[in-house]
Amino acid sequence: MRLIEDFNALPSLCFISASRVIINVWNRREVTHFIDRRIHADNEEIFSRNWKIIEDLVKTFIHRIEGVPPNLLKEMKAMSNLIGIHIMSIRSFAYFAPDSTNSELEFPITYWTAYGTVDIKRHEELLVRFNGADFGLRYNLACNDCFEEIVKELFDLLEVVQREDFLIYDSQRELLSYWTRRQANDLSSFKNSISQDTFVRDHNYSAHQFAFLYTLLTGNKMGIEYFLNFLSPDNYELVAENHAHLIAAEYENRTIYTFFIFLRPNAHFEDAVYLLLSKLDEEKRLQFLRKSPYTFLTMFLRYPFFGIFSACANLLIEDLRWQHISLLLNAIYSLEKLKIPLFDLHLFNDLWRICPESAKADIKTNRENYVWHSERDFLSLLERIKLAERSS
Repeated sequence: MRLIEDFNALPSLCFISASRVIINVWNRREVTHFIDRRIHADNEEIFSRNWKIIEDLVKTFIHRIEGVPPNLLKEMKAMSNLIGIHIMSIRSFAYFAPDSTNSELEFPITYWTAYGTVDIKRHEELLVRFNGADFGLRYNLACNDCFEEIVKELFDLLEVVQREDFLIYDSQRELLSYWTRRQANDLSSFKNSISQDTFVRDHNYSAHQFAFLYTLLTGNKMGIEYFLNFLSPDNYELVAENHAHLIAAEYENRTIYTFFIFLRPNAHFEDAVYLLLSKLDEEKRLQFLRKSPYTFLTMFLRYPFFGIFSACANLLIEDLRWQHISLLLNAIYSLEKLKIPLFDLHLFNDLWRICPESAKADIKTNRENYVWHSERDFLSLLERIKLAERSS
């Protein structure tokens, strides 16, 4: 079973088939109903206990599937937890949106990308078209997702007081204001409003480029996809390159919020950056990644992007500080200890193998390691390094 190992590649047929079966199990009504009743737990310990019950229930259903070879069945059980996390993320995003009236999602999470993430665009379009949802939420989500045709439909249904409110440009309302003024044929006012924005003060961006920037900074895959098709390559590549470091910073420490919409989970942000990079040529992609190599590698050290991590690590190893390599090694080792399936990728051994000799020496002996790791974790990491060296 193989994941994607490069941008715009496809995983193995075995992966696609197995993941499809697991997705169907997770969408069984008894499973989604259990999630809906347990997802609201405020206490982390209670939530973890409830989530373990859900995972075990799904594994029980998978185990009952007839005709699956034992080795594949074992891999499917391991994969099920990773797929479940993606399902929980999109359901949480829908439930906890401000003023959401949904006690349960009215549709299963059945739309997925070929490489293994939820097709957020398809599902959020369902949310936007769901008449049972708050109208303000629907319009705001349509604007932030850049659903052009739906924005036009909903704009015509806005009351005068709503239009006046949504026209206001302010922090957290950038895309809402952009699309409302675009429908009102008044982007010139929007351009005047954004001219003093911190992120664009030194750039002569168009209103469209500014809107694209905010899709990047909020990790909005749908908005990114829209502007990649709407803007010329020169215009979107300029914005991406100028602000790659800010995109990385927002992933690490969210400071930009979207009015009326719940903060997106990391899985959505990672998928959005993958989409952006898949549309850049190799040279532009490398320039982008080099703006913040450690953060972007951390971003791809997640299912289903382990193969992308491996490919990017080979390109960026010379750009990494030894401290960051040490942290990445420890993160991979943590995945191994948690028995997260890595799909026949030898991430730890491969990263150690390409690590510069000077960095290897620091990782093994520099006292600064104790700033990043507890003594116990560091000693354990050294033992894992010895295993990697013996297997090389």
